[in-house]
Amino acid sequence: MDVLVVGGTGLLGSAVVERTGGVPASPTTGFDLFADDPASLVDAREFDAVVFAANVERADVPIPEYDEAVQSFVDACAGARLVYVSSDAVFDGAAGRYEPADARSPKDDYGRRLQLFEDRLRAHDDAVVLRPSYVYAASPPSPRLAAARDALADGTYERFDDVYRSPAHVDDVAAAVCELAAGDWTGVFHVPGPRLSVYEFHQRALDALGVDTDGLRPTEAPASMDVAMDRSLAGPRFDDELSTEIRPPADAL
Repeated sequence: MDVLVVGGTGLLGSAVVERTGGVPASPTTGFDLFADDPASLVDAREFDAVVFAANVERADVPIPEYDEAVQSFVDACAGARLVYVSSDAVFDGAAGRYEPADARSPKDDYGRRLQLFEDRLRAHDDAVVLRPSYVYAASPPSPRLAAARDALADGTYERFDDVYRSPAHVDDVAAAVCELAAGDWTGVFHVPGPRLSVYEFHQRALDALGVDTDGLRPTEAPASMDVAMDRSLAGPRFDDELSTEIRPPADAL
């Protein structure tokens, strides 16, 4: 499958590139959403699909300029299959176990930009949105696991046991991206990782990696901290329609 991967050097994008054979003609670096012409990128060849897995939502760009850049990119992909990797940050975390059709309620500009990108895809005839939650990897360890491992080597490490996410291994998420890129689904899919507290995730993942977790300590999120308490995702559509399996940390690692 010949896939254009925007964000192909990131954690997820590089896994997608690897799964699609690392097609040399698939650009993975050098594209700036806010400065470059997306049409020249997409028109470079007839790709089977375009995957947008780049983290551009935190860019220091005003929302109107961001909106214009996203619209230009979506317009440039009008004749191609388009898979957009969003995230659980479109929800405020007040409820948890969110399903794809649930009303979005972002807490910050990052989430609002994700929502905006999703909204721009509604005019695209062949686009699909995938929302993962806590994406992690083992080799090398993703940043949050590497930070925990290093902190535990020096002493103790605290993680919230009342803040919930739905962790998913990067290989499983990449497999889902590739399945969606090769199919004809539209709309939204959630990656249904197990609902785990941040503490539970670190304990299980680090144990699976052979890291001594005696110094890992559960703690509660302070009331003064503006934390999205439960952004866990439910994925009945994912389970019903896709063949990809989302493994728990103990199996994935």
